[in-house]
Amino acid sequence: MYREDFFSVSELAMSGMKPGTYFVARLKVSDILALGLSVLEDGKPEPELPGHALIPEIRRPRSGEVVGIEEKQKMKDLQGDLSDLAAKRIVHIPKSPSDTS
Repeated sequence: MYREDFFSVSELAMSGMKPGTYFVARLKVSDILALGLSVLEDGKPEPELPGHALIPEIRRPRSGEVVGIEEKQKMKDLQGDLSDLAAKRIVHIPKSPSDTS
């Protein structure tokens, strides 16, 4: 997740490991908070892109970390809620490889 005031939607869509293949959605922090999630600034000294933010409640378990069934289901439900929200707020759709326009 990235803060929009650091770069444009098209710049974000063209970043990452597979430039041009990403959907971008514009979410309000208040909507994320309403889901019971929190938004934190990335604490890395030099993140790949400026403006990176984290949602700590939605994360991959660390290597060797044991996660219980209830916690896995809670994360899955939160990811679904966030996905539903994002699906309503898409602002960039990647062009298909066959789209030459």
